[in-house]
Amino acid sequence: MPRTVSHRSKAYVRRAAEAQFDCVITITRALSPTFNTTTGVYSPTSTTVYEGPARIWELDQAGTLTVGEATYPLRATYCSIPWDHQPVPHNDDTIEVIKMDDDPDLPGRSFRVMAVDGGGHMRATRRMHITGIVENAHFSG
Repeated sequence: MPRTVSHRSKAYVRRAAEAQFDCVITITRALSPTFNTTTGVYSPTSTTVYEGPARIWELDQAGTLTVGEATYPLRATYCSIPWDHQPVPHNDDTIEVIKMDDDPDLPGRSFRVMAVDGGGHMRATRRMHITGIVENAHFSG
């Protein structure tokens, strides 16, 4: 027998989860580059997938990216947006933090979406696993 959660219960859980959203983000998706016949150069293009409130919190794991002789520490993090937002973010979308009052280090930072969770029993928020390069001796972003 399938478990059923009432619409009222889901709405309550979603309101409670969204009350924790403490920043504003923009999610963009890269599109095929456009070719400028005058300059002979391809220009990157993108479209905005989401712009609005979100929650970002850190995980207790990190990684590194090695490029040549340089090693870049990565910040592994989760980000949540409202569950019912369409379109759903995809892997490789880019998240930019626009505003976050509690952490002055995050506005202006960019992260890449590594995975998008499918929800859960209550489907309170759309949760994404994201990662970004942390400033270090080889990178200032």
